[in-house]
Amino acid sequence: MSASMPSLFDEDQHLGRPAEAESSGSQQQFLPDLSDSDSNEGLKKSPDEPVRKSPDEPVRKQSPEEAEKLPIEVPEAAVGGGASLPTPGAAVEVVASHYNAIENAGLEARKETRIFFMRNFNNWVKSMQIGEYLKRIRAKGTTTIKVLDLGCGKGGDLLKWMRGNVSHVTCADVAAVSMEHCETRYADMKKKQRGPLFTAEFITADCTKELLREKYKDRQAVFNLVSCQFAFHYCFESLQQANCMMQNAAEKLEIGGYFIGTIPNAYEIVKRHKAAGEDKFGNEVYQITMQEASKDYPLFGAMYNFHLQDVVSCPEFLVHFPTLVKLAEKHGLRLIEKTTFPEFYDRVHGDGRFLLQKINALETYPPGSEQTLLGKDEDYDHAREHLRRNPRAQSLGTLSNASKKKEYAKLCKAACRKGVSILAEGKSALDAATEAVSLLEDSPLTNAGFGSNLTWEGTVECDACAMEGASGLWGSVGAVRTLKNPCRAAKALCLGQKKEGTLGRIPPCILVGQGAADWAKNHGIKVVDNSSLIHGRALKKYNKSKNLILNYDKQSLDCIDVCTDTVGAVCVDGSGNSAAVCSSGGIILKNCGRLGQASMFGAGCWADDGSGSGPVVATCTTGCGEHLIRCTLAKAVAKNLASCPNQPYASQMYKVMTEEFLENRLLSGIEEKLGGVLALICSPQEGCGELLWSHSTPSMALGYMEMNSKPKFKLSELPVGKKSGKCLLVEGVTFKVPFSYCDSNDDMNKQ
Repeated sequence: MSASMPSLFDEDQHLGRPAEAESSGSQQQFLPDLSDSDSNEGLKKSPDEPVRKSPDEPVRKQSPEEAEKLPIEVPEAAVGGGASLPTPGAAVEVVASHYNAIENAGLEARKETRIFFMRNFNNWVKSMQIGEYLKRIRAKGTTTIKVLDLGCGKGGDLLKWMRGNVSHVTCADVAAVSMEHCETRYADMKKKQRGPLFTAEFITADCTKELLREKYKDRQAVFNLVSCQFAFHYCFESLQQANCMMQNAAEKLEIGGYFIGTIPNAYEIVKRHKAAGEDKFGNEVYQITMQEASKDYPLFGAMYNFHLQDVVSCPEFLVHFPTLVKLAEKHGLRLIEKTTFPEFYDRVHGDGRFLLQKINALETYPPGSEQTLLGKDEDYDHAREHLRRNPRAQSLGTLSNASKKKEYAKLCKAACRKGVSILAEGKSALDAATEAVSLLEDSPLTNAGFGSNLTWEGTVECDACAMEGASGLWGSVGAVRTLKNPCRAAKALCLGQKKEGTLGRIPPCILVGQGAADWAKNHGIKVVDNSSLIHGRALKKYNKSKNLILNYDKQSLDCIDVCTDTVGAVCVDGSGNSAAVCSSGGIILKNCGRLGQASMFGAGCWADDGSGSGPVVATCTTGCGEHLIRCTLAKAVAKNLASCPNQPYASQMYKVMTEEFLENRLLSGIEEKLGGVLALICSPQEGCGELLWSHSTPSMALGYMEMNSKPKFKLSELPVGKKSGKCLLVEGVTFKVPFSYCDSNDDMNKQ
């Protein structure tokens, strides 16, 4: 079983041109480990849509003399490319050819694509950003505003400039066909416009290689605002191109003017690259293929191929934001604002609510009687959950999350393959289950190990338990802060009980806190710094949730995302031995030292091989730890299933989950009981087994696999209309028992 999905949003920056500028720090040769970076580094992490971009940089001009004090020197080793880029700037030609080849699609055709609302949302962000900086310029008393639109494409922002009542726009782009469309669009606007329209100039040029100052009709003209939307990152193919692009943005910008724009969030791209474990990743809407598998991402030429459904399929480049800022300072620009799309939305959506609705920037969920959702049903789990927690809301605006199911499937299948590969080596069921859970702990998608929910203090504290069915031994760790894989410590404690301690001491079966970490370290288990276990998504969720509580003013706190997911694995090997392992990061903002079901005997996992004549049973649980601990759910389910071999296991699972969980008197008074169980039941005499799962949570993701077969994935969801915490779902599949298991039991029965 596995847990939550990360989000992917964009970076929004603004640079201001100052009267003075300070020199920046030392030049770095390679990008730092982006997965550990935060907002102080420049670029920031973010939660669930395809990789796209954000608002860029405003400026207040300094003198050329001051600018010359800020040179940028980058060693050749910092510039990427190699065989993939035969000559500097080759990628720009590919980009130009790509955009020249794109045909204009009508509105009705665009409405049918999965990215319709995402494109509208991006347009809303641009509109709000442009409007905000036009207001700043006018606040200084400027009435005649001239704009330079770098990378203007087909003129998608012309209407924004008209509504912003600017006086002149110079449009520049490398794609000649796109520029023709841009000029045609402007001509059409001029025919339809009753009043005066801004004047316009159109320049076809590669702004990363050619200086525009020699191409302007008015060589003396200066601009109040420079805008570069979804295009600046192309110049990071090389230092020379980035420098040329920045010079074009800065040298004709008035002192006190602004440079704004949007670029991809390189930190998020790198994180997703590392999380994927391979060079190609994405979902049904977007795909990214990294050009070179390397831990060192060069400052320039860090190329990846980006494919966005029906729109984009061309090379792009990571932008190391601190380098961008240093380059901007060389040209007299000063950073005054940088923000992600979600943060920008949080700040301005109140003022932009009408525009959001007008341009259909968000998809309405649930849809109206004559509307059809563009995504699949599972892409709106987050919307359903929000409405469930906010019953007064009848509908909401959202963007579908296409990545969730695919990312879960990939992770669960990988864990299955890992476990089966361990069994193929002749190792035990406990070894296999532990390694499968270790893989889940290493993924930032789950609430276990790396990426876990944070405590009130902002730290990671994990619980884990392991049980071996043959011996009945069990071990666990709780509230551990420095174990990369808590499940391995739990396994070691479990097996350690087979050894007699010195001077007759009884080996421990459960350890918590620093004592658990010290014991694990002494037994060769990897110990890490707590900060290395914190993922950006978890940190953002922590900040948001804690802020809601600290600013609590009798408002509902249902909007806090209470992630209850736990990871676990159940397994039976060829000898008929079972095992179960469970691991969890606990609930968000939990008290330090809090122990969840993953550290409690009978609550997190259970394994029992029986007496030889009965079924082998292994279970692990997920859900709200406090609920599961009260009813020791893992043990209750396992014992019940083992004692009723003649009953259909699915109906028996429903019965025990109802009686021991939903209707348990120890949970009386709790309105919403959240829990789930994964149970493996193996019958030696019949040569077969069943894998069952049941949950009262909205969904449960799981994978399963037999030896010599392919892994399978299931996203189990409560039926529409069923309320989580009050209703149950039971599902399952059958499997064959390994021959060696059947043979060993036949021999035993003959004796």
